[in-house]
Amino acid sequence: MAETLGLVALAASNPIVPAPADVDTRRSGTAFDIRTRIALGDYDIQGSASAAGIARVHLHADETANGHHRAKILTETFQIAKGLISRGPDDADLDLASILLAPAEQVYYGGMQAFTGSLGAACDTVNDGRSFADAITPSALADIRSLREKNSAQVTAWRGRVVEGARLDPHPAFSGAMLVGGADGDWLVGDTLIDCKVYAELNVSTLRGFLRQLLGYVMLDLNDALAIRRVGLWLPRQGLTPTWSLEDLLGGDPEELLPGLREGFVAATSQRQVAVHVPVSERRKLQLLADNRHTPQAMLLALALGDDADLRFRVGRNPTTSRNTLDTLSADHYAHVRKGVAMNPATPPEMLSAFDQDTSMTVRRAAAANPRTPRREPDTRPHALQQSPVTATGLSEITQELVQPSAEQAAALPADLVQIRQDRDRDRADLGMLQQLIHLFIGRPLDGRARLPLPRASRIWAGLDDRTIDVPASLTNGLPDAVKHALMHTDQPSHIRRVVATTLPIDDVTVRTSLFTDNDPDVRWSALKRSTTVLDDAMTKVLRELASSRAVRVSFRDQGVPANERWYTSAEYNREVLALVASHPATPPDTLRELIKENASEVLTALAENPALDDEGAELLASKILSARSTDTRVSVAQSHRVRHDMLVRLAQDRSIDVRRAVAWNNATPAVALRALADDKSMVVRLEVLGNSNLPSEVATELAKGLLTSASDLELLDLLESLGERGDVTLPGALVEDAVDRLSKSRVRNPDLRLEAAEHPGAGLRTLLRLARSSDQYVRRAIAESPRTPESILAMLARDDLAAVRRSTASNPNTPEDALTALLLDPDLDVRIAAFRNPAADTAEQTDPDEITDEIESAPRPTAALIADLHQQAAHSHAEVRLGVAFNPSATPDILAFLGGERRSSRVRRAVAANPNTPGHVLSALADETDLETQHSVAFNSATPIETLVNLAGRGSDLALLVALNPDVPMPVLDALTRDEDPLIKFVALTVRAERAFARTSTSTIEGAGTR
Repeated sequence: MAETLGLVALAASNPIVPAPADVDTRRSGTAFDIRTRIALGDYDIQGSASAAGIARVHLHADETANGHHRAKILTETFQIAKGLISRGPDDADLDLASILLAPAEQVYYGGMQAFTGSLGAACDTVNDGRSFADAITPSALADIRSLREKNSAQVTAWRGRVVEGARLDPHPAFSGAMLVGGADGDWLVGDTLIDCKVYAELNVSTLRGFLRQLLGYVMLDLNDALAIRRVGLWLPRQGLTPTWSLEDLLGGDPEELLPGLREGFVAATSQRQVAVHVPVSERRKLQLLADNRHTPQAMLLALALGDDADLRFRVGRNPTTSRNTLDTLSADHYAHVRKGVAMNPATPPEMLSAFDQDTSMTVRRAAAANPRTPRREPDTRPHALQQSPVTATGLSEITQELVQPSAEQAAALPADLVQIRQDRDRDRADLGMLQQLIHLFIGRPLDGRARLPLPRASRIWAGLDDRTIDVPASLTNGLPDAVKHALMHTDQPSHIRRVVATTLPIDDVTVRTSLFTDNDPDVRWSALKRSTTVLDDAMTKVLRELASSRAVRVSFRDQGVPANERWYTSAEYNREVLALVASHPATPPDTLRELIKENASEVLTALAENPALDDEGAELLASKILSARSTDTRVSVAQSHRVRHDMLVRLAQDRSIDVRRAVAWNNATPAVALRALADDKSMVVRLEVLGNSNLPSEVATELAKGLLTSASDLELLDLLESLGERGDVTLPGALVEDAVDRLSKSRVRNPDLRLEAAEHPGAGLRTLLRLARSSDQYVRRAIAESPRTPESILAMLARDDLAAVRRSTASNPNTPEDALTALLLDPDLDVRIAAFRNPAADTAEQTDPDEITDEIESAPRPTAALIADLHQQAAHSHAEVRLGVAFNPSATPDILAFLGGERRSSRVRRAVAANPNTPGHVLSALADETDLETQHSVAFNSATPIETLVNLAGRGSDLALLVALNPDVPMPVLDALTRDEDPLIKFVALTVRAERAFARTSTSTIEGAGTR
């Protein structure tokens, strides 16, 4: 039978993309499956299994060693991958993104046991997601690239079939999936169900298991809704895609055989009914939980820490959400989430008051409408250092003239051809967009990319129409002084002023004086922190004044802050300013010596770090620090990377273990001090020294040998973890194995050191075997889940009396085939489910991404639907279906007019507002929407009529800037904006017009050269 089906020939096929020896093939297979979904054009990252995996790790972080750190790493890598995908179709970026998304997907399908082992160890060795991404090896990237290039013809063929009208379902869901605990296929093309298997080596038994899995999926399509009539395996490493008809596999007509076979399948899974089960989507379940008043606080917190902005919004508006969770959401970077908190009738008044300075108008409006928001007057009292407006600002003397066009250009301007209103409503402007634009103009984009902060719909249509959304390069070189001066006016929003203030030259005495006397304490404090490069006499004078008076320091830091927005006490503000003065290189030596009298730890540490402190002062400071009764200051200094080496050498001899331990930890500690600490009488200190990368390898090796024989319990665990982080220490394998064995016998249970030993790569066979026979089920389960457990022990655990242990064994991809076959027939349903899913544990199955979210910038793939079908879809009850029509280039003007007039979904209207095929009168009507994203989409649309653009440009500065930056804005409108009274709008319009003139000149020159 195997030969008839072609399995023998498949097993003998040679790989065209061999698996590199140093690549995790399981993760590489998952990554390539994700990469293929991206290539097929229907990958929704926010609705993906990776996103669900991120939610799972946060929900169960407390159940795993170092779980919160590992969850943080995977969350940050997910965000990096999302950014890479949103950049556009760069193959290298998408390859990297797929590898970054793979771990989270493995956690989703493999459970929390996938969060341990090599994945957990990889997370533990880095500090953040960027480091995790940087640690991805070139060979791992090369493997994905090779798989993609060698199999591009197959992906192109599938795309071709879809263009011809074949169905493509990238995530077929089966109505009977819950019979086996959940299952979905890889993708369905036409009537063929495809499963992707990235295996380097194949054998008949493995291929037979793959076919059995595919047939299981067919059985789960209980009502034959998917009409599957063929199944196929995609084997990318072999470059093969064999398919089989159900008629051949079942030995007869599937129309006649499938109903009976499916009933038998249901009976075999101990279910009593064959009725089709339509489960609520996973995301909808989470939405219901986020809205429910009876959801436990721990679950609300987990949802608030997830990546789904809509879920965070729902938690924020839930009246039962705890104060701590609301605090977290009130600082969310998505305005929609903060709006949920602002709407919440249970949000504390002080939090609502803080929202009146929010960058988003929608958030400010929501807070203002909340009946709990207190009404207050702003604090306009002058602070201690404030001078007269003329002498204090200095900026009033800076010229207000902008860069003007040449006389020839000015003469060419059509006078008064278009009139744009100048009485714009500042309160309605989108401050968030203005802040992002200013960051772009000063060359500091918030997301690292010089792209316009457009609504999602506009980004999608820009990609479809090949319109640029990049900010002109000439606009990213900084703002003219006159524009900065206008933006620094006191009637400008504080968020804008704070950004602009950071661009002003701090070494200019006049400007610096202006910033130090500004009414906004954040502007003053930011300027003082930036002034550490200034060493002139004026700076020294300011520092002397701050050092001389506590009242001046406190006034400098908090004057102008409303009482209910002061998050720190006067004493804390005082210490903060004193510490900066103590660290400032312009502070004179006599003032620094006076500050030695202070007792605050942060002040003395700052003095120890200041190179301006002379030798006499340094000796006085050292005497005070070394003789201090409290160890807090000595520990703080010992942890600093900027103190003098001689201070660290002296602290290495301190009587306090905590101080010596801090010196041992410090990577700035010189080797001579570390060598001395390597012989410290305290094992805690010696363990800290071993983790210091500055300790010479020969000293570290000898130290490790001694510690491995003497350390026990938690100290031994710390030692083994330190050794795992050092790559320059080579120890005898037997010595490490004995240490791990000793760890496995520890009686410490918090954490359970037996579990730590079970997961350690140095665990020997005798250790694993003894732990596998433990009476504690959690220890046996840890051995059953470990990727290092040999097959003989897994076979033993597959016969364990406890179903939970057998279930863990069934999930282990290393479980031998005979044991796995027995587990498929296990009396426990959960064990059978785990065994059923085991053959696919290293592939990438996807959940159903049933919603398009605002975070995704990739365009929905247009279908070849007939106009009649589009008419029906435009009336569909689901917004996602109507949204697809709005993004379809084939949608006719009457369909777009219909969708633009609906009131059910703002997302649909935004897509219509961004569609270049939308009729002008519809765009004009949409411009009157109160939704800011809809207005922004109309302002950037290439088809928007002139009169509508003029109307929008006169409403708010954000809209005027978008109109000026619209690549297709008519010249009369752009010319009118060059005469605008707002200096920023005028500057942008002049720059855009100059760029256009240069582009036309360059084109004419090239065309002229071509004709000669």
